[in-house]
Amino acid sequence: MSGRDNLKAEPGALAPQSGHPRPDAAAGFVVGELIGIKDDGMTPIVFIEAHPGAALSARTIVDLCGAHIGAKVAIMFENADPCKPVVVGLIRAPLRPGALRADTGAAEIQLEADGVRLVVAAKERIVLRCGAASITLTHAGKVLIEGEYVLTRSRGSNRIKGASVEIN
Repeated sequence: MSGRDNLKAEPGALAPQSGHPRPDAAAGFVVGELIGIKDDGMTPIVFIEAHPGAALSARTIVDLCGAHIGAKVAIMFENADPCKPVVVGLIRAPLRPGALRADTGAAEIQLEADGVRLVVAAKERIVLRCGAASITLTHAGKVLIEGEYVLTRSRGSNRIKGASVEIN
């Protein structure tokens, strides 16, 4: 009988290859914390309480971004190896309509996508910005287009309609 054979398979048993407590793979998943995302934008860094003092690089099956840092995540382990975590989801706290998320500070927005159109809705305004260019939509119905150079093209007519039209 090898020394490995007499290890009990219980939560907290030492993982022979790492020396860290081994999360119970039979539990389905463990809860960890997303503490960062590597510069490649694809590799999450997670902290799992069963690995005290260790931040682990993980793989993910869900899209994660900087706004998720600090969130609790559901983690499973590839081939039950505690050194190969895979993030399988975010543990989300329910929001009341119009509430602010404590972890992002951003107001709730509504997104609808059906493969044909994308609708983004917000209470006060939506701003699309890239460098010196921006498009702003306000709740009062204003559409503001700003940029160093603005070009409109049309294969059909290019119409400007309004109660009054000012040029320069």
